[in-house]
This record gives sequence, C-alpha cells and structure tokens, in this order.
Amino acid sequence: MPKFLSRFYIFLAAIFLLATPALSQTYPARGETPITDDAELLDAVPEAELAVKLTALEQETGVDIAILTLISTGYYTAGDDLDVYARAVMEEWEMNEKGILFMVFRDDRELRIELGTNYGADETAETAKIIEDTILPAFGDDDWQRGLTNGVDALITRVAGGAQTAATTPAAAASTPSEPSDEDGGSGLLWLAGLIGIPAALIALMVRRSKAKLAQTPCENCGKTGLSRSSHTLKEATVTSEGEGEVRLTCPSCNHIAATPFVISKKKPADNDEKAGGGGGGASGTF
Repeated sequence: MPKFLSRFYIFLAAIFLLATPALSQTYPARGETPITDDAELLDAVPEAELAVKLTALEQETGVDIAILTLISTGYYTAGDDLDVYARAVMEEWEMNEKGILFMVFRDDRELRIELGTNYGADETAETAKIIEDTILPAFGDDDWQRGLTNGVDALITRVAGGAQTAATTPAAAASTPSEPSDEDGGSGLLWLAGLIGIPAALIALMVRRSKAKLAQTPCENCGKTGLSRSSHTLKEATVTSEGEGEVRLTCPSCNHIAATPFVISKKKPADNDEKAGGGGGGASGTF
C-alpha cells in the first residue's frame, strides 16, 4: 500500500475517534425508599425493615444512608473506578454531607461504601473494618441479606454515631431505663415507629411490584418482555443552569430503547465549610 494511502487511513481513523462521543456514566434512578435494590438481593420483608430503620435514622439525625444494588459495572460505570462512580452517584442523588452510599455490584462481586464530606479519616478506617469483618464474610457466602443488614447496623453504630441514633429503633427505646412517668413516652416512640414503618413497608412492596410489572411489559418494537429501566445524564447541571437527562426502557431482545426526557435541577452552591473541610472518603471490597 502506498504511504500516502496509509497516512490517509490513519488520518481518517483519528478523525473518527475524535468525533465519537465518549462513554458516559449511567446513574440509576433513586427509589422511593432509601433502598434501590435493582439487583434484587433483598426479600420484601427484610427490605421493608431496612427501609423503616433508615427512614427513621434520617428523620432523627439527618444521616442519609442509601443502599444501591446493581447487576454489573459494565452497565453503569463506563470504566471508572468504584470510588469515582460512587461519588458521582451521591452527587446525582443530592445526598447531603452526612450521606453514606452502600453500593453493591452483584455479578462483579464488588462493593463500595462512600462517605459524605462530614466524615474523615477515622470514619474511613472504620468503614474498611466493617467491610472486612462484617460484610465480606456474609457476601462471600452469598448471604446478601445478612451482609446488608449487619453492614448497615455497623455503619449506624460505628460510623454515623450510634450514641445519637440508638433511640431510633424500637428495641433500643424499650430497653432504655426510664421513670414511671416516662412510660407513655416510650409507648409513643413505638407508636411513631409503627407509623413510619407501615408506609415504608407498603412503599417497598409497591417498588417490588413496579419492577415486576416492568419485567412483564412488552417491548413496543418486538413485543417481548424483560425490559430494564435506567437513568442517564445527557447534560450535567451546574449552579447556574439546569441539566438534562432521560429515563430509558431497554429491551434485551431487540435492543430497542424508549427514552423519556427529564430536567435535572440546578446544583446548590457548596458551603465554604464544605470546600475547606476536605472530608469524605470510603472503602471498597471484593468478595
């Protein structure tokens, strides 16, 4: 082949690569409860119980712990490291500085716990211990529910501040010594937990039914079932302008995609304390 043709082909290839858009991260839509179990690792009852606990925790302390289970990194991270992707998800979901994201990729057998800017080196080290001692042994046996439940309990107690949050569970409220005149108050806490728990359990069941309904919905192109839903960011939001995204229903049989656009709210300006704090961090694990 003449040299000029070889150079011409190289030139064309370079133009093609430059014109091809880079792969972008895909962010799952956050569920109605603190648990987004897209990999379906939890049964309905344990999921509802965890949702009750995490909802009460956030209402009592402002600590936003979210559980996210996904099937594979290949569908979401675009090759980024887990810590980079987890931080992006926390920003996409607008989790606060007290936020903790417990993220699991089932098929890759990897997990990441990302901490908000309110946490420092001590909490990061404690998170790594929780993963090693509590979560990985359970996940290694494919006992997802034990790993998620015990992992969340350890995060609440040892990272988020157990002394401040122990009263959010009925068992802790019942075991706390009190004067006889406080008995009605203890009953009130149990009654409040029930009020929180019933709607959370119903929401969890509704989310499960929604997933089941989606799986049975036929593709508008080929008529086959098994659709999957994902959320994609097309244009990042900034402090001064809104972003753009779309929810996609993808058919695994014919790869047809039905997209519904949505608007991403403007980002809130970061506080000076957060900029100067340099907090955050987290830990990863493989099982």
